[in-house]
Amino acid sequence: MSYRAAAVEVRSVERAGAFFRLRLRLLEPERIRGPLAPATLVPLEGAWRAILEIHRASVRDEDDVTVESGPIDSCPLVPDQHVGYQRWWTSDQLELASDVSRVWAAAEFDPKMNGVNDHCRLGWESLYPGYDAPGTTELRHKPAFRSDDHWLCPTCYQKFILDDYLGIRGRSANRI
Repeated sequence: MSYRAAAVEVRSVERAGAFFRLRLRLLEPERIRGPLAPATLVPLEGAWRAILEIHRASVRDEDDVTVESGPIDSCPLVPDQHVGYQRWWTSDQLELASDVSRVWAAAEFDPKMNGVNDHCRLGWESLYPGYDAPGTTELRHKPAFRSDDHWLCPTCYQKFILDDYLGIRGRSANRI
């Protein structure tokens, strides 16, 4: 049996400036644990592809939840449509991304020093040293960013910390 994202029903879609606000009914609420955003809405059947990114969840009433997209021109979803809900992170990961008191510093990841924590905490990219090119015998440490015992790859550091892609840093994050 292959993995399938938790099913949700689109109840309403409305434009809210550069974003879209959607009211969703959680059809399988027991399968959605932890923060409801960030997440991606995906087809329930067929190949996995992103239909819409959810950046914030603002209101939850029983099995109904109100969410907001990132800035987009149009929303491909319509009321009564059923789609899959694939959340991105655990509560700990969301806290890590939204904690503005954390100080991040560029550092070379050293697996001897870091034990089993050998991946980016937000994007899961391996931080293990690699080779620059096929046939190269010299291991190169990957650049990374460190805060305490947490590590981020350069892409996630830029996207989620510096650029605040989700709009959750520097203001109260709407979390449910």
